Order: sequence, then structure tokens, then C-alpha cells
Amino acid sequence: MNDPLRIARVRLTHTLPYFAPMVMAMRLVESEKIPFRMAVDSHGRCYWHPRKCAGVPVDELAGLLLHECSHLLRQHHARAREAGINQPGPKLFRWNVAADFEINDDQKALPLPPDCIHPRDLGLPTGQLAEWYLRHLPKPPSSEGSAPGGKVPTGGSAADGVPRDYELPADSETAPGLSPLEQQMLAQEVARGIRAQGNAPAGWRRWADAVLAPPIVPWWRELRAHFRRVVGQAAGRTDYTWNRLPRRDPVDASILSPAMFRPTVPVAVIIDTSGSMDDGLGAKCLSELRGLLRALALPIDVIACDAAAVVSRRVLSPRRAVLLGGGGTDLRIAIQAAQRLRPTPAVIVTMADGHTPWPEQPPRGTSHITLLLGDGKPPGWGRTIRVSQP
Repeated sequence: MNDPLRIARVRLTHTLPYFAPMVMAMRLVESEKIPFRMAVDSHGRCYWHPRKCAGVPVDELAGLLLHECSHLLRQHHARAREAGINQPGPKLFRWNVAADFEINDDQKALPLPPDCIHPRDLGLPTGQLAEWYLRHLPKPPSSEGSAPGGKVPTGGSAADGVPRDYELPADSETAPGLSPLEQQMLAQEVARGIRAQGNAPAGWRRWADAVLAPPIVPWWRELRAHFRRVVGQAAGRTDYTWNRLPRRDPVDASILSPAMFRPTVPVAVIIDTSGSMDDGLGAKCLSELRGLLRALALPIDVIACDAAAVVSRRVLSPRRAVLLGGGGTDLRIAIQAAQRLRPTPAVIVTMADGHTPWPEQPPRGTSHITLLLGDGKPPGWGRTIRVSQP
């Protein structure tokens, strides 16, 4: 019964040989429990429905195999978690649509069945990441069962990280999956093949460049170390307080007694929401903001800025921040807004692509960290950490 899939796999590796390492490593699992023709889990097992795949042309089956392989290579399950998607619901469905858009607009060498979704179904541009499509999807699709033109996105947990009922346990002995390390090594091998071939779609060439050219330094460790250092310095500025003792204190309440106190460290995060940040960099900003919030365990003031600044005070979750924008950028306005906050931030973190005018002088009385998520210019002052695109 595996013959159709095996033939499709041979067709795929013959047409696009650079995908062969991952395609051949995926274990084919026949299942009539799957509601689609084909789906892949986050452990690299490809489930296929024998009756629903019957009669599908070999080229289209090969196209579906490539689609499922692409979910693994592009790490959609890990990126879904970064986007805050971890359970079934409307947002999960919308992420699946966005992930399929990211894959299908690059798939040209092998056809997909006509009911597969594509960005043109909604009049959206091609060449974007799933995070971009997620932000720009109209409503609907907002709930399960509604997708462009009545089409339905396919995919197992490799698409979003949420296990399906038909998927085997992670430690299955009958169909062992691929470990994260194995998937990483296979992805690097595919990326090397794409570079050597030279005629892959532009989206896959960008992906290969990112996989094979990691940052020279682990920027996230650099950010964590520098951020903790400046926050620690601010938090360590302890001083004496000469408040009167409480009335019920056994010592005479009229006596002034020195005591130490540790001030709260106010932090402001500026996020560039201009149009030039619409290629997935904004999603990375949110991911890093989430990490900072978890590390600090205290509210942060968030300032979203393109040509104007929108302030969200005391944000405990990045989902509560108001991120409006899409036009040009002038982060001087945002830095001025941050300095007007009370209390004045001890640390300002600016996340931007650098295509903006910067103030000539650094903000007074505060430490400034720039996360540069693009090819623009950093300010001539403060600490700049360059972030590579995934």
C-alpha cells in the first residue's frame, strides 16, 4: 500500500534532489484516521490516507510530500510556540493558513492539488513569512472550517506544534521519529544542496542562507548578559531611607532609623512598527519582548512607533501591547516619549531595522540597547546588538 507514496517520493527527489535528505528520512505512516490526504508530525513522520490519496496524480502527491517536508524544514512548530500558539482554536487555524501560504507560494516545480490554499486566494503578496501572513489575514479565516474559497489548510503538529489524535507517541518503537538534532542536521544538508543547485526559488535560497550563515556571535546571549548587567546596576543602586518607624513598632515611633531599600527598575521597550518591518522582523521583536518580560517578571512600558508613538503602560504580556503602524519611521519620537514616562526608564530597549533617523545625543540618565533587526544604521551611541534573520 506504500507504493503510491514511494513512487511520489522518488519523483520528488528526482525533480528536486536537494530535498532528498529530509524527504527520504521522513517515515511514511499509513493511517485512515487522518482527516486529510497527508500530514506530518513534529517528529518527522508523514501520515497518509490510502483512500484519499488514491487517484491523485503522482506529481501532485510529490507536491504534497514537499509541502509536508517544508513544515519541518521551516520549523513551523517551533515558530508557532514563539507566536503564542499552543492549543486548538481559531488562532491555531489561522496560523495553519499562514504557514501554508509561506510554503505554497514558493512551490513551483511540483504541482499541488487544486484545493490547496495560496496567498493569491486572498489577494495577498507572495514571498512573506507565516508571521506576516498571520498578521495580515482578514477575518475570516477566523474559525475552523473557514478558509479562502472554502479550502482547508492541511498539516499535523509539524505545522503548529499541537499533537493530533492520529499521531503516534513521540517515543513510538514501531515508527521512531527524528530528533530535533537530526532535523537540524538534515536541514543543513538540504540548505547546502540548495546553495549548490543555484536555481531554487528565492524563498528557499533565503532560507538556506539563514541556515548556513548563523550569527557570528549568539546575539541572544549577548542581549541577555548586557540586559541583566544594566538592570542589575540600576537595581543595585540601594540607598538609605529615613522613614519614621511604624506606630506599632516596639521602638519609639518618633525615632528616625536608617534602612536600606532597593528601587524598582523601570524599563521601556520601543518597537519599530513601520512598513519596512513587515517581513517577519516584527514577529521576532515580539518573541524577544516576551523573553524580556519573563526574565524580568515585572511590567514594561511598550512604545510602538512608526511616524508616531503609541504607549502601552505597564505591560505584563506582549499581547497587551498596542502595536500599530505600517508607515515611515522616526524613532526620535519614540525615544522622546520614553523619556517623558514617569518614572523615567532606567533602561530603554529599541527593536528596529535601523531605517530611521536617530537622536544626535543619547537619552539622558538611562542605558540604551538597540536590537538591530535589519540592514539599517544603528545610533552612534549606546549598545547595539545585531540580530540575524531566521
